[in-house]
Amino acid sequence: NIDKLPKCSEFKINSGKYYKAAMKEEEKQKKSKQNEKKKLQASLDNAVKKGQIKKYSQEWYDMVNDIHAVDAEIDECTANIENYQNEITKNESNK
Repeated sequence: NIDKLPKCSEFKINSGKYYKAAMKEEEKQKKSKQNEKKKLQASLDNAVKKGQIKKYSQEWYDMVNDIHAVDAEIDECTANIENYQNEITKNESNK
C-alpha cells in the first residue's frame, strides 16, 4: 500500500541519519587503521634498527607492502567519509 511508504521528507531525514552514522563508523575505522599503520611502521623501524631485518630484504619489502596496504585502506576510508559528507550536504540542501 502506497500510504505505508515513508513520505519523501521522512526518507530524507532517515537517510541523513544513516549517512551520519555511517560516517561516524568510517571515522572509527580510519582511526583504527591509522593506529595499525603506526604500529606496523614502529615494528619495521625497530626491526631494522636492531638488525633483525635488513633494509631492502624480502622481509623488509613484505612489511613495507603491509604498510602500503593499510595506507590504501586509510585512503578508502577517507573517500568514504567524503562521500557520506557529500550525501549529508545534498540531503540537507534538499530539505
